[in-house]
Parts: sequence; structure tokens; C-alpha cells
Amino acid sequence: MSFNQERVSEDKLVNKRHNAWKLTLPLICAVVLTCITSIALFVNNPQVSYGVSKWAFEKSNIVKRSINFIYRGKQPLGIHSHNDYLRSDPLFDSLIVGAKSVEADVWSFDNGDVLPVGHTFVELNPFENTLEKLYTKPLLELLDAVNRARVEGEPPVGIFPDFPSETFYLHIDVKNDPDQVFDKIQKHLYPLQQKGYLTTFETVSQKWNHGPITVVLTGDYPLKKILDQKVRNVFADAPLNDLVGFKATITSLGYNGPLSIYSVAASASFFDITGSLGLPAGGLIALEKNAITKVLNTARDYGLVTRIWALPEPSESQRDAIWNDLLDLGIGLLNVDSLLRAARIVAQKS
Repeated sequence: MSFNQERVSEDKLVNKRHNAWKLTLPLICAVVLTCITSIALFVNNPQVSYGVSKWAFEKSNIVKRSINFIYRGKQPLGIHSHNDYLRSDPLFDSLIVGAKSVEADVWSFDNGDVLPVGHTFVELNPFENTLEKLYTKPLLELLDAVNRARVEGEPPVGIFPDFPSETFYLHIDVKNDPDQVFDKIQKHLYPLQQKGYLTTFETVSQKWNHGPITVVLTGDYPLKKILDQKVRNVFADAPLNDLVGFKATITSLGYNGPLSIYSVAASASFFDITGSLGLPAGGLIALEKNAITKVLNTARDYGLVTRIWALPEPSESQRDAIWNDLLDLGIGLLNVDSLLRAARIVAQKS
């Protein structure tokens, strides 16, 4: 082989190696970037970083959507999953940790029956994220599964296997067009009510049916429509900071029964109750505790489940301190975004 031929062969070999690196280097970079991103997500995601039910949260959504993954062994926890639809697996992430309340924001923008779920109008996906797909249909399927062996005439059991008489609160936050949303909600609830799965109150006989699911309307709900129901299957979220005034409003509309037959739950923002921003470190101060204790006592007299939203969270440690204080004061449902951290704290208090 001549010198020039050797030089050409060597150049070809160098070019092959160079081209191989051009193809391989982006792949290596992609793998490294994926690993870094995964580590960052694990560290920053509150749903997997606290160590509670981490294995369950890592299961695929298909696997998790089974009655076998519902919280077992202990009393369901007084946790309200705020904006539950934003979670990786709405409803089921909450059920796995034992939360007994979730919240779905619903909208109406046409004459169809679909109720899209989302925090703002621009976030809506009417094809995937709907009240039926995320909540009413899965709840119906779960309840059908646990009641498969039910004897005719017996009341249905709830979705928590070890506490079958425990009700689960479905809070539906009405975001627009209250009357139309109310009518659509009724269509979504019909299959659940037909099987006795809903908590209802018959206004004529004054008879309660305490079902596995209790529906609470919050936000811009049509109060008069709730009051006018002959068989009440949804209940108003009463203003925790003004229960006396709310009862007076109901009376002025011609309804004189106890507040608990119109409302089963009451909520208000932290600021509306305390007038405070919750900035001092170390949990609630005396002024805040006194204000909260007062409204909780009033709600207890009315027989309502309590919840306080828009809690101050200047830091995780202060948030945890406030949660602990609220639990000590007797809050019914702890309004949370970080499910697993809340589950650990509430479980320790139980």
C-alpha cells in the first residue's frame, strides 16, 4: 500500500470515529440530563420525598386504580386534598394515604353535560379532565367493587375497607354559571344516588341516608337550589367565619330547620377568620388560636365539619407547626397541598 493510500485509510478511520461520537454524544447528554431531572423531581416533589406511601405513589395509575390500594388498617385521616385534580392521579393519590376529602373545581361553558375540572378556565381539558372521568365514575366503580357481595336491603359500605361506615367528602367548587353547573352535577350524581351511595336528606320525612359519599358544594353555588331540593343530595359549604349570618340568610329565604340539614361542612380562609397573615414563626399565636377556637366551637354546635383554607406557608416548618396547632384545636379537615407530609402529621396525632 502506498503512502497516499495509507493516509486515505487513516483519514476514513478518523472520520468514522468522529461521526460515531457525533451520534453518541447527544445520546449520552440526554441520558445524563434525564438522570439529573429525575433526581431533581424526586427531591422537590412533596408526594415522594417524605417517605410515606412512597411505593404506592410510584405505582402506575392503572395499578393504583384498585380497591386493593385504598388506605387500610387505621382510621381514615381528616385531610382535605386541595385542588386534588392537579395531582398525578387525582382521587386515588388521596385515597391511598387515607384522606377523606377531595376538592374539584368545575366549570360549564356549553349546553352539554360535561363538567371540565380545572383551577382556571384556560387550564380546562373537556376531553380528559372532567368531573365524571376523575371523580364520579371512579367512585361509582370503587363502590360497586366493595359492595359486590352486599345482601339486598343492607346499606352500602364505604370505600375505606376497614372503616366501611366512614363517609368520603367530595367537595365540588362551582366556578361559574351556578344554576347550569348545579343541574349538570345532578346528572353526574344520579348513578351514585340510585345505588344509595350518596348521603341524602329527605325534606318531607326528615330522614337521613348517611351514604359512603357526601357531596359538598362550595364556591359560587346556588344556595336556593340546594334549599329547594326535596331529596337533598348536595350540601352547602357554610361560611365558617359567619355561621350565624348564614343561618339568618337561610331563614330569610323561608327555611327554618337546623343548619345541619342544609350544610354538613363549613370553611373560610385563614385571614377571614383571624385577620392575620400568619407571619410570626412557630405556629399560631394566641390571637389566632382564640379566633379559630371561637369559630370551631360555633361550627361544632351546629354539627358541621370544619376546614380552613389559604393557610400561611412561609416555610415548611412553619406550615407544619400551624397544621399541628389546628389539629390540636380540633379542625375537622386539614386543607393541604402536600398529601404525604400531612398524612404523617395527622396520623401521628390520631
